[in-house]
Amino acid sequence: MSAREGGPPEGLLVVGVDIGNSTTEACLAVVAPDGSITYLGTDLTRTTGVKGTPDNTEGALKAIRGALARTGRSAGQVETVLLNEATP
Repeated sequence: MSAREGGPPEGLLVVGVDIGNSTTEACLAVVAPDGSITYLGTDLTRTTGVKGTPDNTEGALKAIRGALARTGRSAGQVETVLLNEATP
């Protein structure tokens, strides 16, 4: 069933993660075969540890898991994770 028929959008499930100085945000979207993007949801959590270190991993995972839960998706459905991390 396609999104036009009232079903979930078809395409690749993509997660964008932005690790900032004080927060980490994960955003979920579906990229359709024609290149169109459907925004699904987001989650925000506090950034912990020194930016650019493995200490940030827990916050990123928490934000991703939260965004997946909010949208009713599972980690197994994710095709791509895009990470935006501007380190000092």
